Amino acid sequence: MGHNIEYRDYQVEGRDAAFREHEAGNDSACVVLPTGCGKTVLAGMCFERALERGRKGLFLAHREVLVRQAYRTLCAFGFDVAVEMAGESAREQAAILGQPQVVVGSVQSLQGSRLASWDREAFGYVIVDECHRVLGEQHQNTLGYFRGYWHLGLTATPDRGDDRNIGSQYVKAYEYGLRRAIAEGYLAPIRTRTCPTKVDLRGLRMHGGDFALDELVNRLTPDMERLARAFFDEIGDRPFVYFTPDVGTSNLFAAIANKLGHPCEYVAGMGGEWGMGKAEKEEKLEKLTGGAIQGVACCELLTEGWDFPPIEAVGIGRPTRKRYKYTQMVGRGTRQSPATGKRDCLVVDFDWEADPQVKDICAVVDLFDDGSLDWEVRDYAVKKERERKGKSLDPVELIEEAENAIRIRRTLHVSLTGAREKYEAIECDPVGVGKILDIGLNRKYDIDKQGRNPASERQKWKLKSLGVDCPETMSKWGASKLITKLEKRKADGFADPRAVRDLLRGGVSENIARSLSAEQAGEYLAALAERTNETKQATLF
Repeated sequence: MGHNIEYRDYQVEGRDAAFREHEAGNDSACVVLPTGCGKTVLAGMCFERALERGRKGLFLAHREVLVRQAYRTLCAFGFDVAVEMAGESAREQAAILGQPQVVVGSVQSLQGSRLASWDREAFGYVIVDECHRVLGEQHQNTLGYFRGYWHLGLTATPDRGDDRNIGSQYVKAYEYGLRRAIAEGYLAPIRTRTCPTKVDLRGLRMHGGDFALDELVNRLTPDMERLARAFFDEIGDRPFVYFTPDVGTSNLFAAIANKLGHPCEYVAGMGGEWGMGKAEKEEKLEKLTGGAIQGVACCELLTEGWDFPPIEAVGIGRPTRKRYKYTQMVGRGTRQSPATGKRDCLVVDFDWEADPQVKDICAVVDLFDDGSLDWEVRDYAVKKERERKGKSLDPVELIEEAENAIRIRRTLHVSLTGAREKYEAIECDPVGVGKILDIGLNRKYDIDKQGRNPASERQKWKLKSLGVDCPETMSKWGASKLITKLEKRKADGFADPRAVRDLLRGGVSENIARSLSAEQAGEYLAALAERTNETKQATLF
């Protein structure tokens, strides 16, 4: 078909993987792409291939904005496209003009008698957008009605976070990870900052595996101005979207933001006390896109189907234990926007203080968990993110730091069985320090056993403070060299010579022992002590 849409490598990989599954006998397959990576374009690519095989297409979405977006994109492919939603009837059009190549339908409309008006074998290829919703009753009604089709699910969040698992519906054919998307330049780099603003969530009731909404609203409302001030201290004049638990708190946040000099509107659906019509909502969003306001506040309204690439900051004023909710919130800021000079997306979170058993409040590192992130790595990275609150951090670097730390920890655990004899006599004299830290000391110039050019008392004191227990044999220039090397190690966060010595005595290799940070060394020496105590206890019985 004639069009000028360019395909990205990962979209080609996703399409080909899906059709391999179909052709291998798996009627239902799922492709996972991060928000902003072109799921609707991938849908068009798959419909192209399906039409080549004589299979007409149905694209199912659950919101009008998603139906409209899909219609525009699929028309750009050159397909004959019709809409089945509300007052628009693709079925009536098909009765007059013949069935179009692709129908874009609202799952809410394709129910009951309207669904039954279609031939059950009308479609050979069905694509479900936001397919993490596929286990809902309406989706199941529609998908259960049609027969003989191949089925593709598209989502950025395959985990719903509840007991219903979409793995019962799909074989995962392909996943394009967020880390790769950022590295390849398709999404904006993410920075994370935890405001040093403690928020007490202790004692909150859970509902459906997450914080009960009414209690969360009651807990956060009195603190809204404090949270807003902290948020704006972090983001400055960046365009933003701020998420709250409900529409009332969105309205409150917007009012406070305006009082603080940050033009903001809240947006909501039609229902409830602070609801608004479609025209009013669109008018408010146009203020943001036109530059009349800095940002918007909302609850879950903008988590799917709304895109404004210039957004540079996302405020997580709605703590959650559901990864898919967190991913959808952050996804509003991950699109690239070269025209506005956007360099990254700053995700601002708060220092949530929860009950001890609530250890899984979502954090930015969870965005990068494609199912392969080890739980120890995740917990280590989240711990470091919280400890470094107030600092702007790169979550990819946090994960890499955590992966390295856990890898070393597991290597150490293999050998924490006792000391090796060759290290029994290690002392922290200059020669010993030089050897274990791989610092070359020249015996002719750096060591002064004859007392001809000894280190000064100040140098000796400095060496002792850096972990050299017996510095008396150093010359002035040798002491200067060693102090320079040891101070650089300390500044870089590495373990001091005494800790390295104790690790060697515990059976850790020289290469690993000298490469550990001071914090890691402390953790592993504690593990050594615990292992030694366990051994002693065992010998008593």
